[in-house]
Amino acid sequence: VESREEGMTKWSAVRSGMLASKVFGLMLIRKEDAVVVESNRAMECFCPFAPFKGYVGQALGMLVHPEDSDRLTAMVLQSTSESLGTKASVRLLRLSVEEGGGVESRVESPQSEGHQRSTPCLLAQYVRKELTISHVSSDGASLLMTVDTADKTDGVALQSGDVFPHFFAAAERSANGDYPLRMVTQSSTRALFEWASSVNLKSTFHKDTGGIANTIMQKIWRETFGFEEAIVDIMCQQMPHLFLVDKDPSGLPRLTMAIRVKFGDYETPWSTFVRTVPAGDEDAFGGSAVTTHYSAVLLPETDDKSAEYGFLSLFVTKQQPRVETENIFRNQAADTQKGVKHGSEEAERVRGNTLEGVFSWVFKDELLIENCGHFRVPGTTKGLYRLCYFIKCGEKNAEFRKWVQNSVQDDSKRYFNMPLSNQDLAIRT
Repeated sequence: VESREEGMTKWSAVRSGMLASKVFGLMLIRKEDAVVVESNRAMECFCPFAPFKGYVGQALGMLVHPEDSDRLTAMVLQSTSESLGTKASVRLLRLSVEEGGGVESRVESPQSEGHQRSTPCLLAQYVRKELTISHVSSDGASLLMTVDTADKTDGVALQSGDVFPHFFAAAERSANGDYPLRMVTQSSTRALFEWASSVNLKSTFHKDTGGIANTIMQKIWRETFGFEEAIVDIMCQQMPHLFLVDKDPSGLPRLTMAIRVKFGDYETPWSTFVRTVPAGDEDAFGGSAVTTHYSAVLLPETDDKSAEYGFLSLFVTKQQPRVETENIFRNQAADTQKGVKHGSEEAERVRGNTLEGVFSWVFKDELLIENCGHFRVPGTTKGLYRLCYFIKCGEKNAEFRKWVQNSVQDDSKRYFNMPLSNQDLAIRT
């Protein structure tokens, strides 16, 4: 009869082999909130970008395509011992930094001696994979999922190849026109503002002490049934957007967005509220002390060069340093007997830096941009889906692009703000 120690030794060897394997992806998932607790080497190669490496510490539903998220999360939450072998075909998100980023710029300095210097670029791509429930723990608290990572490209970092000429051509067609674009929503915009408040975004909606924005907000409040509904109406009807995709000084793609607000006789000047570059580091997010933003170049899901290109925005809440989750799960059964709870509060505590929202900005057609994504409802497993389009509106004006370009030159800071707060609008009294 095999002793307990011998059994543990064998299990340890099996576990080490599974974690080191590059043959198939493996994830240990906490059923309570569908958070990935541990993953193996294959998953780390599949998604090597450090903040989300191997998906560890993140809700699995946030790292799949927004259209697949609810279905996969429900599969995890509803899993039982009878769910072994259950499969789901979903689009998983890959993120990796390409050194050189397919973009090179000439640097004139004593150190570079005029030679070309490559710059890093964060790349993203949704890749369809089959996930299988391979094991559910006896207490039902966790499950193992395997991922088909047999494709030879799954273990290789993403490469831009000759993508950038197609990327900039698509951006020139969809974003860089001489027309402002108007937002048309097909899902809740109000929920976006609720989410922004929940992640501790410093908004000045109700704190503005003067200027045009305050006058506009007061007028809206008096003349409409509700503030949130009025904000949605402003976003769609009274707030034209300007988009510009160009290159920053290092040669990387740069997305700049500007807005103006007009309500009745009141109007703000054009003001930039987004300027982001997919360099793999963080942008400031509004006035938040705990939330940051990453930008990535979104590669097509296929190799078709006529496919769609765009940017991907990722919003992350910085929390306490992650606790060793392996120990928590290893001792969970014993802790339960002692009355120690492993509820949502504990789940939040061990997550560390949490992926809160993912949005794509896809160049669809002439002066047409699709904004699709989802964001996490804090403290729950629920995700809110977002889909809207930006379409041509207003009068053609050749000065628009010149203004946005000049605004970029005047300010090299990178940030992603939510519109309608005073740190976003250049208020003129």
